[in-house]
Amino acid sequence: MFTVAAEEAGTDPWTIVAAVAAVLAVPTAILVGWLAYRAVWPRRTLRWSVTVTSLKTREMDHGGVAVTHSGAELNEPHLVEVVLRNVGNKDLDVAHFNGLPIELTCSATIVATLDPRSLPAELRSFGATEDHTRRKLTLHTTSPLHKGQAMTYRMIVNGVLPEIELQASVSNTRIVRKDTSEFKELPVGLIAGSGVMSLFFAGTVIWAVSTWVRYR
Repeated sequence: MFTVAAEEAGTDPWTIVAAVAAVLAVPTAILVGWLAYRAVWPRRTLRWSVTVTSLKTREMDHGGVAVTHSGAELNEPHLVEVVLRNVGNKDLDVAHFNGLPIELTCSATIVATLDPRSLPAELRSFGATEDHTRRKLTLHTTSPLHKGQAMTYRMIVNGVLPEIELQASVSNTRIVRKDTSEFKELPVGLIAGSGVMSLFFAGTVIWAVSTWVRYR
């Protein structure tokens, strides 16, 4: 009598790897295509933010400390910082501003303005002109706002809870306000890398579990 022992059929681990790779191929292709689209398709976005800091506290009042300008005391002095940033993937050329300036209007009286700053420092900032009567700071758009460039404008104002309004005329450009306290920007490369690593990790877990179930 002959006894034939049938060996349990197994699945080649590389078959599981190939299956997992096939499953991950679609979302990976979508991610790569989305990154390529973001890199190539023109997206012009001007983002601006406002930070207001009081220059006078109750302790200063009780201590007899005063904030003055040209000999006059300021009752409600504040430092207002406005940042314009090109967060798109293309430069904003002079033509995109339609020959019109950017106007920053303040609800409080503009006492003085500090020199504008640019980041990177080697790039040129828009020149600024004060209009104390209309409580306005006019930015002259006679130079490009380069991709990734940030321009910072600081004003000392006198008034309760100063508010800033921005008026600009731009072509094919989106203008958004996002104050710095509301967000923390993450680099696109970090987001993309995290997505790829997440897909790789998920594939590894699926392969490991499938192999353990098959051969345990």
